Amino acid sequence: MGLTTTVTSTGQKVIDKHLKRVNRLPRELRPVTEARNKKILKERQRYPAKLPNQTYRRTNRLRNAQTAKPVQSTPFEVSAITFSTGAKSKSGLYDFYVLGDTTTNPKQASIHVGRWKPISRIAETQGKSYLRDVRKVVKKVVK
Repeated sequence: MGLTTTVTSTGQKVIDKHLKRVNRLPRELRPVTEARNKKILKERQRYPAKLPNQTYRRTNRLRNAQTAKPVQSTPFEVSAITFSTGAKSKSGLYDFYVLGDTTTNPKQASIHVGRWKPISRIAETQGKSYLRDVRKVVKKVVK
């Protein structure tokens, strides 16, 4: 008693139709992913409120140096986004003294601790709505 599977030409057409829809997913998801990455980057670039009696004049160099670049794992899909900063002053790179939190960045200057939102927390807050948007696209494409 063996298991026998028969695929009729009609069944094959249905399978092919569904596979074509699934193959559209990376292309359909790209705009959703790009929009989410822009939101994450914009939030990352937001400066914290000025401190009382702050005299430092902001140059926006740190904000302007931040970028988001997709990391492609195949020609069809982006598997990750690398957020980076290369903010420099006359004395060299300084972003690691400003951004992050003390758990991930022990070099962070004490004046900045808790003031800048870590990228992991930004991504976490954006993640739920991103998954909701992805589900909408998948439902639309695969229906």
